[in-house]
Amino acid sequence: MSDNGKSVKVLLLNDDQTTMEFVVQVLESIFGKTRDEALKLVLAIHRDGSGECGVYAAEYAAKIAERVAELARRNGHPLRCITEPNSRALISGLVHRAQIGEKSALGYSRRFDDVPRYFRLTP
Repeated sequence: MSDNGKSVKVLLLNDDQTTMEFVVQVLESIFGKTRDEALKLVLAIHRDGSGECGVYAAEYAAKIAERVAELARRNGHPLRCITEPNSRALISGLVHRAQIGEKSALGYSRRFDDVPRYFRLTP
């Protein structure tokens, strides 16, 4: 997987109806997590409202999110799985370009409106 701006994070969102055991099964069967990794991630999702399951190429991430949604539907759970830009890869690439002397989108912006949307912490 390359970090050329096309990698995305796959996140599971917390809800009050999906069982912990179902989320653990999803993490093990779809994301390849061990039981221990899955349990830790479920607790983090519950605590934080969402949790990162992995970083994948955009097209593959979309397919994974669809698989999770279909599995949740078939089992009567409202579990939501979303994708979002992998800001760490984007920032890493920008820092690298800055280190080699290229101007980056992060650049020398002084106004919030000038900062690319994926660098903002709020919508």
